[in-house]
Amino acid sequence: MGVIDGVRGGGVEPVGAVESFEGGKVVLADGSRVSPEAVICATGYRRGLSGIVGHLGVLDSRGRPLAHGARTVPGASGLYFTGFTNPISGMLRELSLDAHRIARALAG
Repeated sequence: MGVIDGVRGGGVEPVGAVESFEGGKVVLADGSRVSPEAVICATGYRRGLSGIVGHLGVLDSRGRPLAHGARTVPGASGLYFTGFTNPISGMLRELSLDAHRIARALAG
């Protein structure tokens, strides 16, 4: 199932801005709390990760993720990044490969 099909079918629920994480719950900017199976954060063309995950110790000194694809940073299992490298094989190809690897990792 793709994301769009998931949204249409009710299996995927887009939500507003995330304020924080509390255990297995996600606190949204409006104060509501949800318990998702997964959180997908899409920053677009700018990194801007420091304000989102900078406090978790998963970024290097330049604000780039310490791991990408299906690899995770010790102490942050379940947190995956893609699109923050510049592969010689091409960005779109790498995004597709990473998406499949991350999906397999999430599926267990």
